[in-house]
Amino acid sequence: VHHPEFVEPEKIAQAQAQLVGAVMGQCLAVLKEHESRPPDDFTNDLVFRGLVGQMLDVTQWAKEKVVLVLEVMDVDHVAEKRFDGTNILDASLTLVHRQFLVHL
Repeated sequence: VHHPEFVEPEKIAQAQAQLVGAVMGQCLAVLKEHESRPPDDFTNDLVFRGLVGQMLDVTQWAKEKVVLVLEVMDVDHVAEKRFDGTNILDASLTLVHRQFLVHL
């Protein structure tokens, strides 16, 4: 007998792996963008502070995306979830951050 609230552990693990992969990809994209910047950007205090702030934001927003999906949404269907017409796995960290603030 299949209970409707029961989610198979394999499906949960697959959804979690998809989510973590998507979030890590978004974080690494920001890191790569930073790595491609000229050295002068890291000696200019104003630019450097902006880059550090961006990485701190990305780290926080990545955590929020994981929390929002795992605690609020149905993990069994994570690949089907959408924010403003965008698949949750593809949704930007900024978009998910705004959704997380609404959830609070």
